[in-house]
Amino acid sequence: MPTAASPTVTCSEFALALGEAQFGNFKPAHTWLLLEYDGRWEPEAIPDSALPAPVKKYLGAFLAAHPQSRALLIRQQPRLVSGGPRFFVVQATWPYRQHVFALSRYEDLLDLDLSAVAAGQGTFDDARHNDPLLLVCTHGRRDRCCARHGVPVYERLAALAGSAVWQSSHVGGHRFAANLLIFPPGLVYGRVSPDTAETIYRSYRQGNLVLDSYRARAAYPPPAQAAEYYLRRHTGQMALAAFDLQGVEPCGAGEWTVSFREADGALRLVAVREQPGPDTLSSCGDAQLSPSLHYALVSIA
Repeated sequence: MPTAASPTVTCSEFALALGEAQFGNFKPAHTWLLLEYDGRWEPEAIPDSALPAPVKKYLGAFLAAHPQSRALLIRQQPRLVSGGPRFFVVQATWPYRQHVFALSRYEDLLDLDLSAVAAGQGTFDDARHNDPLLLVCTHGRRDRCCARHGVPVYERLAALAGSAVWQSSHVGGHRFAANLLIFPPGLVYGRVSPDTAETIYRSYRQGNLVLDSYRARAAYPPPAQAAEYYLRRHTGQMALAAFDLQGVEPCGAGEWTVSFREADGALRLVAVREQPGPDTLSSCGDAQLSPSLHYALVSIA
């Protein structure tokens, strides 16, 4: 078992050798802004980009006003769509919504009411996007594991799903690279290889998820992420529509009861407890280990 950070060990190798669980630790978001940008991706992708300053300010103001939102840069190599840069607005909570806008220039974003699009208000029917979106984090300047593991996964998926697949900037948890997001319904997978990426994609097309690589639903809070994982492991039910999250209630210090409605109407209650996980290497090049948190199963009723 690894005991110390080393410049010769990557964070993903360290976390895998440690046996660190990858579910229950994804930073959730309900609304996702995905902006195509083929310039240089610096460690802080949007703030350090060459995007026009008013555009960066506008995106930053939206994120500040909507704490449950995230913004990513995306790209395709080679590019498989035509026209101007694509801008997607994705709502990862039910009812799922996806809109796409082809920009003639980045400043066009300033004329778009992002709050109205995200809330499903206004007349944006002609911008509705009904096809899946697959994002693979390849942000090597944020962490080398993302490019090392993400690029082969991106290439395999692009061969399968074409223009539905995009590279993305940092999504979180590079020690679980390669990370894959699928919208809708906002499935997050980690430790994805090219072979498992193909399995995940084909399972998604059949309406199922793959538990071994599963990290989270993008919009679920961490206790619900862990509870869903344990519930699916307990029942063996992998259908995407098998369970509907009803609520997350604290029931003690560091403990939650998470309720799910099954397709037949039955209610499942899953109790999870937060506890210290192993000290881990959060990112390649870190000089020291960082504490981690883990959600343990208490009961399923």
